[in-house]
Amino acid sequence: MNEEQADFVGHPPRKSIDSGKAVEYIRNFAASWAKAKPPTRATMIQSVYEEIIVRGEEFVSVRLTPEGYANGLALALPAEVVVPALPT
Repeated sequence: MNEEQADFVGHPPRKSIDSGKAVEYIRNFAASWAKAKPPTRATMIQSVYEEIIVRGEEFVSVRLTPEGYANGLALALPAEVVVPALPT
């Protein structure tokens, strides 16, 4: 099994997702994110991501929480995560 296949192990099967509810959830999340302070943002991330695996500065994979899957984030989030370079 390669890394790409390993990323899919343990992911819940896709269920039918109400697209209107998913869009509403994402819009509300984005609006809340824009207003949130760092501690609240950390809690918001924890409500969406169950596991984040990194290797050095490289993202290897992420697994959403059941809430994240239920709200369609598996389909809405980008497949790749780009992290800006940190200032030296």
